[in-house]
Amino acid sequence: MNREQTVQMMKKQLDQWNHDIDALAAKADEYQDKGSQQFHETLKSLRIKQENAREQLERVSKANDAAFEDMRDGVEEGLKKVAESFKQAVDRYH
Repeated sequence: MNREQTVQMMKKQLDQWNHDIDALAAKADEYQDKGSQQFHETLKSLRIKQENAREQLERVSKANDAAFEDMRDGVEEGLKKVAESFKQAVDRYH
């Protein structure tokens, strides 16, 4: 995947995660009593991971071709791990 494809994929993924976080946050009232603490910690963790991914996107967007090549594998692997965290949270609370 080249840099432009990676940037577009990251933007699309960030948009999806934003939607997922909003959907989970809308359910916060359901978790007011039972499991509330864990739910809110999970939501906070997802927001932090999303922000970290957004920062990676900025670095990838600004990187020259040589730097991007050095970053690519780490970025793709990091996104896979974050995606799995989001999937687990959505499956658990959705």
